[in-house]
This record gives sequence, structure tokens and C-alpha cells, in this order.
Amino acid sequence: MTSLDRTPVMPPTQQPQAPVTRWRWLAGVAALFAVAAVVLLAVTDHDEAATTVGVIAASVLGAGGFQVTVNIKR
Repeated sequence: MTSLDRTPVMPPTQQPQAPVTRWRWLAGVAALFAVAAVVLLAVTDHDEAATTVGVIAASVLGAGGFQVTVNIKR
């Protein structure tokens, strides 16, 4: 059965992203930079600064949290 709706559908690559998706990307990039900063500080013998950055990053990124959803269709 064919739909009677003649509204053009944009391909998935051209559909605008939801704001939530953008925030998830931002949180992921922030986590990556935080890990890189901690490693760089630890390698350069700035252990106290590495610990501080790690704690701050964990608390900020932990507040947002990451959610992974797996849908299995049988």
C-alpha cells in the first residue's frame, strides 16, 4: 500500500540532527580531551595536576552520563 502523503523525505544524511545528538558528540570530545590532558600531565610528572584534571573531568562528564542502547530484533 502506498502512502498518500506527498511530502518529500530527506535522505538520512541530510536530515538535521537533534540537539541531543550534538550534546552527545560534545561530551564525547570533551572526554577525549580530558583523557589526553590527564595522560600528558602524568607523563610530564605533574601527578597532582593530572589527578585534579581527572577528578574534575569525571565529575563533569559523569553528570551528563553516557547511555548506550542496544536493540536486538529477532
